[in-house]
Amino acid sequence: MKHIIVPVLLFLCVTYGFKVAVDAVMRYRMLKEGISESQLQAILLREWVQQRMASLRWGIFLVAIGISFVLIEVFGWTDVGPASVAAVAICAGIGQLIFHAITRQRD
Repeated sequence: MKHIIVPVLLFLCVTYGFKVAVDAVMRYRMLKEGISESQLQAILLREWVQQRMASLRWGIFLVAIGISFVLIEVFGWTDVGPASVAAVAICAGIGQLIFHAITRQRD
């Protein structure tokens, strides 16, 4: 199991580090170019909204996956079969649809 977890975590850390570096370079360029304060505020507000929406999406997704595991336990499925995989996929899809409905109401 360690042979799988370590490379996956390393990949995630490198990916996150790359994202942070790209964001820092973009912010530096914006400051260097001298963009107007209203444009800067609009960009920062849009990033803040996107972060909040990402948190909402992940929260709904994880709750939906948790519900699927509860259903698997309730139905007594002990092996990984089509029914248990379908339960996880259906709950994940429902979570994404709920997120979509929430964001559509917001617009």
